[in-house]
Amino acid sequence: MKITQLPSGSYTTHIYVGTDSKGKKHFKRFTASTKAKVKQMANEYLAIHTSVVTLQTLDGSIQRYLDDRADVLSPSTYKAYLSIQKCLRETDEKLLKTQIDQITTSDIQRLVSSYTASGHSRKYISNILGLVRSSMKAEGYTLPMVTLPEKVVKDIKVPSEDYVDNLLSLAKGTKLEIPLRLSMYGLRRGEVCALHKSDLIQKENKGKMTYMLHIQRSMVFTPEKEWV
Repeated sequence: MKITQLPSGSYTTHIYVGTDSKGKKHFKRFTASTKAKVKQMANEYLAIHTSVVTLQTLDGSIQRYLDDRADVLSPSTYKAYLSIQKCLRETDEKLLKTQIDQITTSDIQRLVSSYTASGHSRKYISNILGLVRSSMKAEGYTLPMVTLPEKVVKDIKVPSEDYVDNLLSLAKGTKLEIPLRLSMYGLRRGEVCALHKSDLIQKENKGKMTYMLHIQRSMVFTPEKEWV
């Protein structure tokens, strides 16, 4: 490891980290006020990145991450990731073409600010960063820390008992009665849609009939536009 002194008095060295898809070699530079500090920074980096790799663009990194996990991610998660990938390709082509070792905190912060300005929620932006973070981590790189928009506390209106009773009364005898009741018991839409009659267990306890509903599956929409 060759360490040289700059005109400013600081010390620097660079390490070969890999070659991109176009055959261009990439190096990572470390600069500090002392030789010992530069050497320490370089060795810490080498301890984590133990091998030279073919560097990916962010787009290539995300694609490889999705390809490698297509069979292990849930259909709904995989579909959500594909949607995020499509959105990034439409709005952030420059960032996606950047080599992952060249991505900076400013690059990611601009991404966050752009989506915030477009009116996207904190949760949606967090989901985007989650995919970017996971794909970069799979390549041995860490997503820079950024500041997310403030969390918006929603004013959730809880319906009164009279309102609920009236709603159930109006739905009684219609095809909406059962799904409406199930939603009020806290079931999600996918869980309601996937219920079987056999999931409802009837038992007698001390002369009183009770029912137990077993939630064992959920119905989701796949990227192939099929319900499973």
